[in-house]
Amino acid sequence: MSRLVLSRLLAFDLDGTLVDPQTPLAPLYERLAARRPDTGLAYITGRTYMSAEQLLRRHNLPWPDVLATGLGTEIRWGPSAQPDRAWRRRMGIHFSPGRLQRALRNVPGLTLQPLEALHAFKLSYWVQAPEPDTHVAHVARLLRQHGLRAKLVYSSSRDLDLIPVAAGKGAALRWIAQRLGVSLQATFACGDS
Repeated sequence: MSRLVLSRLLAFDLDGTLVDPQTPLAPLYERLAARRPDTGLAYITGRTYMSAEQLLRRHNLPWPDVLATGLGTEIRWGPSAQPDRAWRRRMGIHFSPGRLQRALRNVPGLTLQPLEALHAFKLSYWVQAPEPDTHVAHVARLLRQHGLRAKLVYSSSRDLDLIPVAAGKGAALRWIAQRLGVSLQATFACGDS
């Protein structure tokens, strides 16, 4: 990671925020690309890195100073998208996607999402249950019974992501701001959920 000297940080979710099929946002993209040199730009998304990179290129978004993907489970810095190794080490503590997947394999109403939605620190399911909140609570109890630790993120009335307890978009944003030396009071974050 190259050392940026910043006094403020702009952080955006991608889907439904910076990328919205109903609203052309090209003027905003131009403003972000022309931001002041002391203003950092971060994108924090649930997408995997590969999916986020394709989306940025397809919509011609300015490349960020930092990109947090997989619901804040992976952080990459600069134009070369250098992985943050310290953050990665934090994610590996007490997180075992294989054990989680085995514990949940016979739970009705859960369907594992395709491989491109998964990575080492994010296990994603579709929830198909009449009462999804009750179903998610059942999953949390089941994991506790197996002695497994994970943060459960239920979104879009269908997606259930299991990520390390230390992960999350907010946790990633705090880490990024700290590494950049920008206070949270000088950080603007915008997202749709």
